[in-house]
Amino acid sequence: ISTTNSTGSFTGNTVNGNLAFGISLNASNVNTVSGNTISGNSNDGLVLNGNNNTLLNNTVSGNSGLGISVAYGTGNQITDNTVGTNTLGGISITNSTGNLTGNSVMGNLAFGISLGTSNNNIVSENEISDNTSQGIIINGNANHVSNNSIFNNGAPGVFIASGNNNSILSNSIYDNDSLGIDLAEGTNDSQ
Repeated sequence: ISTTNSTGSFTGNTVNGNLAFGISLNASNVNTVSGNTISGNSNDGLVLNGNNNTLLNNTVSGNSGLGISVAYGTGNQITDNTVGTNTLGGISITNSTGNLTGNSVMGNLAFGISLGTSNNNIVSENEISDNTSQGIIINGNANHVSNNSIFNNGAPGVFIASGNNNSILSNSIYDNDSLGIDLAEGTNDSQ
């Protein structure tokens, strides 16, 4: 499924085994993508470029790229999705601001959640476990990470690679294969 400049609802689909993306919404605002099973595609499972979209209760697994990729958007809500066993990582947020809540991000073959050049995101009440590398990677400022369970990842539970004023509060972080929280030199100076 691929669309550009759309507004609508994409619900209850099974999208698997395609030779490109599973679902791609480009320059699209105020869409709801819910209750879909997106698996075994040859690129990213669910790709979003736009504002004020809702990704709700999707299962995104076994894709050859990222599970969910969001770029250049604001106000997107990523809620109650199951994202696992994707080759390049679970959920990637790039140059975007939004909320990631209640997701299960488990068993991806790279990171769980990545905030890349992204500021003012809320990451809360997610379960992030058994990913091959970091549970959460942050490159950005003023992101708020709270009340998550982050465990059994193959690298630090939370890695702040760059940025300041990021808040890491009230999380349960344990049994990761390195530090629980790793701050790169010079990061988070104001915390």
